[in-house]
Amino acid sequence: MSQETALPLFSSKSIPEEPKEVIQGFKKICEKQNKLKEAEIFENNIMKLVAKSKVLTDEKIILFKDFNPADDLLRKAFDLLFDLFDYHCDPIQVKAHMNQFHQVVKYFREAEELATCILNKHLLQKSIDRLKSMFDFLANIDFLVAVWLNPDNKDELFHLVHSLNKYTQFHYN
Repeated sequence: MSQETALPLFSSKSIPEEPKEVIQGFKKICEKQNKLKEAEIFENNIMKLVAKSKVLTDEKIILFKDFNPADDLLRKAFDLLFDLFDYHCDPIQVKAHMNQFHQVVKYFREAEELATCILNKHLLQKSIDRLKSMFDFLANIDFLVAVWLNPDNKDELFHLVHSLNKYTQFHYN
């Protein structure tokens, strides 16, 4: 398959609970930052990419294990974000830990690069653009810092880091 496959009926029920909670966590944070349109775009993009990746793996065009290096990078980013939760609403500590925020961005960008390499020859450019858009959202240092400094995000950020921690506790293989 060199181009996109027509998707069978696909629902969020097909996604395991842990990744679904991570998606919802990022979406709620985005909504809380008054970025409602970006939240919808993020969720739609990731759902379409998950669906297309599922088709590719179900048809054995690519193997699920091919995603492991990118998943490992996401897990590293998620672990760092979990660790950074302690500094929510503490501008001095957020500033002191900017290297960790930059490392999160680096992990997201490296995961994007690996995922693009895996999916590039199997998807149309518009889907690759969705992947880039998704990582542009995740790997935005200004957005991450704004989230960490916003006291109104406490519940949503707690939910997000809890879902990130939960995600990093299991592996799909």
